[in-house]
Amino acid sequence: MILFFRRVRKELLSGGKTASYLKYAIGEIVLVVLGILIALQINNWNEDKKDAQTNTLLLLQLKEENNANKLEMLEDLEYRDTIYDHLMDFSRFLGSKNMKDSVSLTQNYLSAIFRSTSYTFSQNHLVNYINSNKKRNEGITEELIVLNSFQNDLKYVSEKGLDIKFDYFYDMLASEVDFSNLKIHSYKTLESLEFKNKIIMIGSIENAISSQFSRTLQQQQLVDSLLSVYLKE
Repeated sequence: MILFFRRVRKELLSGGKTASYLKYAIGEIVLVVLGILIALQINNWNEDKKDAQTNTLLLLQLKEENNANKLEMLEDLEYRDTIYDHLMDFSRFLGSKNMKDSVSLTQNYLSAIFRSTSYTFSQNHLVNYINSNKKRNEGITEELIVLNSFQNDLKYVSEKGLDIKFDYFYDMLASEVDFSNLKIHSYKTLESLEFKNKIIMIGSIENAISSQFSRTLQQQQLVDSLLSVYLKE
C-alpha cells in the first residue's frame, strides 16, 4: 500500500493526468477496503458457523444426559405414586389385633417401607452448558437452571429421607426382623405407639420427597421438549 501511494505521488508530481490518477487511486483504495471487509465478514460467518455447530453438539449431549436421568426417574414413578398411601395403610394396619395372624401382609408392608431411594443425577453437561452459555439460548438456559436446582433439591431431600429411615426403621427393628427374608422374631416394636407415629412421620417425609420428585420429572420433560424443538427433532 505504501509503495502504491509513493507511485501515485510520483505520477502526480510529474504532472499531467492528475484527475485520472486520483480516480485510479481512489478505486484501488475502495477495492482494498472492500476486500478487507469481505474477508472479515467471511471470517465472522465461519466463526458463527463453528459456534453454532459447537452449541448444537452441546445440546445433543445435554439431551442425552437428561434422557438418561429421566428414564431412571420413570422407573421409580410407580413407587413414588403409591408409597404415601402405602405407609398410611400400614399405620392403620399396625393398630389391628390380627397383625400376628397376617404375617405375609405385615411382611409386604415392611418390604415397602424398607425400600429406599437416594436420587443422584448425571449433571456434567447440564452444569457446563449453564456456565458457558448464559447469553445464548436464554429460554433454554433459564429452564436448565431450574432443572439443576430441582435435581439438587431432590438429591438432598431423598438422602435425608434415607438417613431417617435408617434411624427409625432399621435401627429400631434390627433385633426383631431379619432384613434378608423379613422373618419377624418379635412384634414388640411393631405393636408400639412410637413405631406407628414414626410411620406417620415417615409418610409425611415421603410425601415431600414425592412432591419434589414430581416437580423434577416435569422439568426434565419440559427441558427435553425444548431441546427437541431447538434441535428440530
